[in-house]
Amino acid sequence: MAVPLSVAAYSEAQAVKAREWVQAKSATPPDADECFKPDNPYQLCLYQDKKTYGFHFVDINLQEPYAPYYFDNGPDYPSEGRYRVKIGNKIGFADSVTGKLVIPAIYDCAHPYSGAMAQVGVRCDTESDGEHHWWVNGYWLRIDPYGLITGFESPPRR
Repeated sequence: MAVPLSVAAYSEAQAVKAREWVQAKSATPPDADECFKPDNPYQLCLYQDKKTYGFHFVDINLQEPYAPYYFDNGPDYPSEGRYRVKIGNKIGFADSVTGKLVIPAIYDCAHPYSGAMAQVGVRCDTESDGEHHWWVNGYWLRIDPYGLITGFESPPRR
């Protein structure tokens, strides 16, 4: 899966080299066939590492701007133009068209966008029944697609 490229500010040789690197690392090399091509709008390439089976986003310089947020055994699905990402132990949101980080990774917990809002929290705790995980406690907010706070939420309790 590729993520959109807004400006082709690289050489074709650089793109070929990056694409070959991703194909060599990928568990499914054909997934990288369209990465970094001039007619492809995605600026990041998402691949699954053939050794660790972990997913990675890389740019044309083979840098990882952020890690995928995992949900249901794979990277988060886009919802209303955003998908969750991780930087360190924090969660933010990237644009599903450009791959650009649009909401900084400053939250400890974050639900996907629904109805043009996302519930996000700080200082929340994770609980588990061994198979499923959920967040409780903390301070919860509602944010719009640009990260502006639109309201406050009661912390989830179990």
